[in-house]
Amino acid sequence: MIEPRSLVRGAVWSAIDLSRSAGKMASTEKHHQARRGSLILCTKAMIFEGQVGRWSQA
Repeated sequence: MIEPRSLVRGAVWSAIDLSRSAGKMASTEKHHQARRGSLILCTKAMIFEGQVGRWSQA
């Protein structure tokens, strides 16, 4: 079975890759929005990963 933690990490990296490619294609303004969005996503994913870690250790 796949660990939820590795699933979250994979989702985070795909979000980062998406925002990078979107930033390259878009103007700087859109690039900043994409970067901000990916940062928010990363933060949420890290919080979620911490929750999953706590649940799996409990």
